[in-house]
Amino acid sequence: MFSWSRVVYGALIAGVSILCVLFAVQAGYVNPSTGNRLWRTMYEEAVGERNGLSGELAKARLDLSSAQDNAMDLQLQIEQLNGSIGSLLVERDDLTTRNQGLQYTLSQLRDSYEDSNQSWALLQQRANNLSFRLNESSARLAESTARCATFEYLLAGAQAELGDLKQNITSTMERLDNLTASNERLLALCTSSSEKVQAFQSAISLRGEIYRDYEWFHMGQRRWSKGTSGQRGTGFNRSEYLSLAVGPHYSDMEEDSFAEIVRIPCQDVDLLADHLYSQAASDLQRVSNILKFVQYLPYIYDAANDSYVRHPLETLVEGGGDCEDTSVLAARLLLSAGNEGYPVVLLTVDSNGDGEADHMMIGVSVAGASGDFHEVNGTRYYLCETTSTAYGVGFKPSNYSIMAVIPVG
Repeated sequence: MFSWSRVVYGALIAGVSILCVLFAVQAGYVNPSTGNRLWRTMYEEAVGERNGLSGELAKARLDLSSAQDNAMDLQLQIEQLNGSIGSLLVERDDLTTRNQGLQYTLSQLRDSYEDSNQSWALLQQRANNLSFRLNESSARLAESTARCATFEYLLAGAQAELGDLKQNITSTMERLDNLTASNERLLALCTSSSEKVQAFQSAISLRGEIYRDYEWFHMGQRRWSKGTSGQRGTGFNRSEYLSLAVGPHYSDMEEDSFAEIVRIPCQDVDLLADHLYSQAASDLQRVSNILKFVQYLPYIYDAANDSYVRHPLETLVEGGGDCEDTSVLAARLLLSAGNEGYPVVLLTVDSNGDGEADHMMIGVSVAGASGDFHEVNGTRYYLCETTSTAYGVGFKPSNYSIMAVIPVG
């Protein structure tokens, strides 16, 4: 069935479509000759223009950033220049002030120069006067120089004579000192010889023999040895003693001297050692008996200017000695006692704590001993004080300090 509404509706749609096409043609969106759609092309061109504008905008931003950095650098340079300008202005002011001062000084110098020109004539006159006086002084100086040369020549001769006199005086004084020392030694020797001669005369009891009486205590018992020909060990050869007493002696300042004296052979000392050895039963008692025998000898100091070590025979005949003499005697008796003797060393001692050796004692190695000892190369040497009866084998005063060991075996 034919319907006019549909026809009208279709015609309306067709009209609208025609109007749209006409509108598009009129607006430029459709090209009637080609039939292409212009709006896509225009869009793409617009996008391209936008991208180009974006790139130019980015470049412009970079240029702006660079320009800003340059502007900051320029600002810093401007500030530095301002600072430099300020410094230059200060320096200019200083130079201006100095210039003014120099101008003032120049003015003063000019004034002084004018004054100096006025004073030059006076100075020239004074210079002439000084030149005249200088010539006079030069003449006097020449005369004084000549006289000084003469005095120097005379002084040199006097000094030479004085040197000869001093040399002669020095030589004379040396000879006088030598003669004085020789006289003192001769006087001391004469005095000592006189004392020894008197001692020798009083020491001789019988022809060829010297006898001595000894008394000591050992282990609470009194012991003695009478000076008669029947008592072994108490008679000493007079000739041997005299040869030792008047012969050369060793100084007590050299440690080697003690070992040399201990080694000098003497039959009478060896016989006395055997006699003392035979009075006890054990080794420790024998050593103790010999020590007590020596301890009971009187302490005899060395004479002035006569410090030497006595031979053991001298100590026995003269009836005693100092710590060095009794230590040497005890060492020799212990070395000679019995068939083999006992190992012995001499010991120097600091007895007052000043660090210097001022005393002597002995050390002996003997079985059964105990107490104080000094070890040498693994051997214990028990200490023995030879000048006091209060100390036995292995005992010493508490303040004693061993300083050195002198081997004598």
